[in-house]
Amino acid sequence: MGDLVFQITLMMSLLIIVGLLFTHFYAGHKVRGLLVAALGLISSTIGYLISTLLPPILPLIFVANVLFLVGMLLFYSSAQQAMGRNIHYIENTIIFIVFVLLLTIFTFAYEAILLRQATISVALITIAIRQVYLLTRHSRKRFDIYLFSYLVLGVILVLLQIIRLFLIAFGINNNAIPQTGITANIMILIINAVVFDLLALVLVITTSIVTRIELFQERKLLEEWSTTDYLTRLPNRRKLYQYLETLIDSHTPFAVAITDIDGFKMINDIYGHPVGDAVLLEYGRRIEAHIRPATFVARFGGDEFVYVILLDEGKAAVAHNILTKVTLENLIVYNKHYTFDLASSGGVALFPEDGHTISELLTHADHALYMMKNNKRQQIGFYQDVINSPE
Repeated sequence: MGDLVFQITLMMSLLIIVGLLFTHFYAGHKVRGLLVAALGLISSTIGYLISTLLPPILPLIFVANVLFLVGMLLFYSSAQQAMGRNIHYIENTIIFIVFVLLLTIFTFAYEAILLRQATISVALITIAIRQVYLLTRHSRKRFDIYLFSYLVLGVILVLLQIIRLFLIAFGINNNAIPQTGITANIMILIINAVVFDLLALVLVITTSIVTRIELFQERKLLEEWSTTDYLTRLPNRRKLYQYLETLIDSHTPFAVAITDIDGFKMINDIYGHPVGDAVLLEYGRRIEAHIRPATFVARFGGDEFVYVILLDEGKAAVAHNILTKVTLENLIVYNKHYTFDLASSGGVALFPEDGHTISELLTHADHALYMMKNNKRQQIGFYQDVINSPE
């Protein structure tokens, strides 16, 4: 039974070490501390193998205990990194030196098995308590689930080592457990190894979950940026084309209108582009304030904006709907230093009457806009009306 337990525990450790290293390479830039945790698990696993498989000679016992100590210190350092904190190198070094000196004394200078075992238990308790304290006092909400595995590891190790100290105090730590052939001391080492393995596995799983969530959020943000105008925060030309393709594919009747601000070039020339950008930004805000659910508005480029209105009403209602959005009286911009009363013109093309493709509809709407700007101001012209009107 003992050999089977050793083999299973060893296989778990090796697989999880590989998992931690792999997770570090693809997600280490997202979640820190994975490489240090893997090194801690490697150190503890080697110590476990030495303690359980090799002859119990003093140098090997000493090395195994030092490896247990190093493994726990590395896990503690991993928790610090995962929280975005600097590793406490001085503190860790002091703990390491103090307990290695005690182990050296109780192993070589004054051989005392129980004191040596108690020393390593006290060392692990000390580090585990510091880890629990760190996590409960300074944990960040962003990684609460992720850091919970470190917290559980610390608590379980404290409890296991307290049990071990009681066994040492009663002198039964090295007694064999009936029907197993394993001493209580080795059993606690096995449980320690299993706890390290399981909680390292939790690190791998939670890191993968955190990484997938963050990657999804980043992709969503990038998609939003790629379809949003940088200045007005309205949908941009790409988003407009996507929306028009959806309507055309579903054969939904709609009107597409292009509007621009009369005399906008003069604003840029006289007041400068920062004031011109402020005019466009305020214009976009007014559009958003009056937009209806059935209306889609995008910035097409420069001072041109495109409206897509579902045709649930007549042409007069469509024209009125657009005009209510392009009114530019008392436009206060650029830190309230400038006030403009501006006019705007628009051209409208209907689907499917005026075109069956995005290119045709935008071209015809732009042609109607051009004719309106040549003949009238602050008016909305429909493509069919423009081309059928006498010169």
